[in-house]
Amino acid sequence: MVTRISGPHDHDDGIDQATAAASAGAVRDHHLTRRRLLTHDGELVRLELPPRPEMLRLARQVTASVAASAGLDAEQRDSLAVAVSEACTNALEAHLQARRSEPVGVQWRPLPDGLEVTVEDRGGGFDPDALAPRPPSDHPGHLDVERGWGLSLMRALVDELAIERTPHGTRVRLVARR
Repeated sequence: MVTRISGPHDHDDGIDQATAAASAGAVRDHHLTRRRLLTHDGELVRLELPPRPEMLRLARQVTASVAASAGLDAEQRDSLAVAVSEACTNALEAHLQARRSEPVGVQWRPLPDGLEVTVEDRGGGFDPDALAPRPPSDHPGHLDVERGWGLSLMRALVDELAIERTPHGTRVRLVARR
């Protein structure tokens, strides 16, 4: 079961719905039941995501719920959920490669004109400028490249994308505006 810590916005049952959906599905695990994964403290929602692929569903569900509460339309919610899922996938892969068992941190913060989501890992860091450039879209081999679409996808789906290397890993900030 995922635990919710109530804040002053208890009238917002979107987080409860995501929590119920998650507890019925992806987070049924004996060691997770003893920890608080999801907290809601006033305007800020935080999730400690265990570094396991099946947890991505929970990140998408919470994103869709919080985005609806922040006034984003259906297309914006779906786009943001996909971008957050991609950022969380990258973070989970970084944790697995670094053999880290700590959770990936995900945080949702309403903005006056939208929603900010931050995904932070402890996977050793990532420099997007060090990536090899993708072939141009008119290059015959462009679609043969199967990996490495995530950053382009996230950029296309959100209004702002910032990637920052931290002392312990990487922080990805995604912003969707109404």
